[in-house]
Amino acid sequence: MKILKIGLIPLVILSAAALAAVVNEETISVPVSSGDPVEVFNINGDLSIEEWDSDRVELTYRKTADTEEELQAVIVRCDTDNGLFCEVEYDEELWEDAFSGRVDFILKTPADMELDYHFALVNGDLIMTGSRGYAELELVNGDLTLADFGGDANVHIVNGMANISGTPGAELVEMVSGEIIYAIDEMTNSVDLSSVSGKVYVKLMSDAMVDVSTISGSIMVDDVFSAVIDEQIAGRSTEFGDGPYVIQIETVSGDIEIDD
Repeated sequence: MKILKIGLIPLVILSAAALAAVVNEETISVPVSSGDPVEVFNINGDLSIEEWDSDRVELTYRKTADTEEELQAVIVRCDTDNGLFCEVEYDEELWEDAFSGRVDFILKTPADMELDYHFALVNGDLIMTGSRGYAELELVNGDLTLADFGGDANVHIVNGMANISGTPGAELVEMVSGEIIYAIDEMTNSVDLSSVSGKVYVKLMSDAMVDVSTISGSIMVDDVFSAVIDEQIAGRSTEFGDGPYVIQIETVSGDIEIDD
């Protein structure tokens, strides 16, 4: 395993509210080829992904804690042998009930290269703008913003929100306790949107076959789609539209709204 560490920078926090914080920042730059994996697994912290004009992946992470001891308990392990793999661990011997440590990541990816992305966060938000390839995105207690991603994408969230736009290759968006907001103006495959407890809102600007069902929720469809809601003993459903791809929307306990 080769671990690449560049530019360890101790930061001085000037604001009065953050005087007690201890921060370390580090940047990793890795050359990549089409199809290489890029994976980040994080606990307590956000991840932001944006494109840049380069054939390298650049990852900057910032560790923050209230004390130097707690900062040392935050461990970021990265492997650059094949693409980029980074994960966050916490030293159990230094762990305390009031532990303050967190790690925030900023990732820059090649604008014209398809890569295999896998991001999993616990207690953090994920913002992904642009990039191409395949994306597997998993969050627990966090919000997702996915915009202008070129390729297939699968999203799994427990307790959060998904806001998706400009991503015609989304295949699956699963939500447990939260809200899905999805603007669909183009499709390159069928997509399943499901929520156990929470609302699903779709702004539909593309031709598609739409299959909607809910067990305990309402269905509201803009009049322009001429949908007829079927009221059943256990739930509601409707089908409408025509197109090469299918949008399937299901909720257990949550409203479904489709607008143009």
